Amino acid sequence: MDHTICINSNSFPASCLDQGMILFEDAIQGVLQLYRDKDRFFFFLDSNNGGLFDFKISEDLTYEQFIEKCGDNDLQTFLYEIEDKSPALDYLNEEQLDKIVEYKFFVDNEPYHEQPDVFGLAWVISGILLSINTDKCWSNSEVIIRRLDEQTGVPVEDTLSLKNISTLDHGIEHFNLMNVQDIDELVQPNILSEILKNWYNNDLSRENKHRVLEKLKLACERNFQGGEPLFKSLEDGFREIRFDAHNGGAIRILFKNIKDNSHALLVGFIKKSDSEGYKTAKIQAADIFSRIKP
Repeated sequence: MDHTICINSNSFPASCLDQGMILFEDAIQGVLQLYRDKDRFFFFLDSNNGGLFDFKISEDLTYEQFIEKCGDNDLQTFLYEIEDKSPALDYLNEEQLDKIVEYKFFVDNEPYHEQPDVFGLAWVISGILLSINTDKCWSNSEVIIRRLDEQTGVPVEDTLSLKNISTLDHGIEHFNLMNVQDIDELVQPNILSEILKNWYNNDLSRENKHRVLEKLKLACERNFQGGEPLFKSLEDGFREIRFDAHNGGAIRILFKNIKDNSHALLVGFIKKSDSEGYKTAKIQAADIFSRIKP
């Protein structure tokens, strides 16, 4: 599985070398908790001032110096083998860049940060923020962000939740979610169709399974209410959960309200073009829903 990590430069630098060593090791140990055999890690750094190895953890400690000083052979090997994606924006496609420049991103209920684009970066590539625990807003496993429309200055209603790792425990928490096996339990009390369950179990890569779990969890937390980018209304009362797939395309999950606050999750598919897959999916979803007894 590929893991996309976005270095949250807003949480750096540490106050001194010793603090940098302690906090960065705690965060990296958290990242290591995500590892399974043959996994790859990509570190995205939004900087024009050198690459990953030049990045300053504190004023007197760079990423490369941390590796040399840490004294843990396994950790050193891991950090040397990470793929450096800096400057990060050079690795985005045009559509992803457009999404970032369309909005101004900020942490909910926090003062404005100097490097807000890292939040947009993590959002568009489904990345995990790598922070050091220098402030209370980096001390949690999720960072809640909001957006302003750059053209109008009007805030977008929906909040966005970004995964964050600044401690070992955060990594354990995210690993457990990524490796949830019982998707039925995740969506309860909502109904999951057998067709959707089989699609999830048999047709998706680990990366896309993780994205499906993440978005289903978010959809349940929002009680399947809201608009784009996560939800969109279709014809005949059907709605969809919508998000990007790993390595291109877009994932769509069709659902419909049954009664009260209960929903039926019906069909999932990956589309490569604007309309691909919808015709078959809508027919299938309607057939499944017609056989559900409220």
